[in-house]
Amino acid sequence: MINLSENFSYSWNFLIKLFQDIGNLLILIILNVIPVVDVIIIGYGVRIIREGDELERPPKINEYGEAFIDGLKVVIAIFIYALIPSVIAGVSIGLRMLINPSIWIYGYFLPSIFLKTTVALGLAIAAIVGFIPAIFGGMGIIHMIKTNDFGKIFAFTEILSLIEKIGWTNYIIWLIIIFMINLLIMSLISSHYIISAIIGVFYIVFTSRSAHYIYPKKELLEEE
Repeated sequence: MINLSENFSYSWNFLIKLFQDIGNLLILIILNVIPVVDVIIIGYGVRIIREGDELERPPKINEYGEAFIDGLKVVIAIFIYALIPSVIAGVSIGLRMLINPSIWIYGYFLPSIFLKTTVALGLAIAAIVGFIPAIFGGMGIIHMIKTNDFGKIFAFTEILSLIEKIGWTNYIIWLIIIFMINLLIMSLISSHYIISAIIGVFYIVFTSRSAHYIYPKKELLEEE
């Protein structure tokens, strides 16, 4: 199994090859600009993960309907794993918005420390609770793609086995790096939708290739 530095280096080299077919790259960008249709680009990433080493460079986009369905499956899987932490965060933020953050004490309005603490605690719990689904969800989605079986996102025993083969430290570090790259990109492009769509294509291709490399190779899986 390749190490993380090789993972990201190989993924970068794969990403750069997008420029070998400018026509294909332009189609990907146009698709990613259009709301709803942009799910196809997620499906394109699914193809990169699924075909893995069979691809020497980003493939031409085709079979748009299949790509859309594949992308939709990923969106649904992400929604399922994000549901619990999202509910906790939503309740915390809603509580802060609906309840006056001040209380009446001895004729004066004072900030409700209790309320603010409750909201902060709720968001902290959401972050902590959300980290566990992220661990299982990340590998679960990759496993779903590799096996072409949506039910594998809930195959927790298999997911644990896959993570153990990768190594918990390597896997957690990989997740954190991917998450930080995403945050960096979002902070840079959030102000302009078109730029976001353009860079989003590169991010999906890079992340998908990296996800392929983090998944245990066939030889390791056959050792069971």
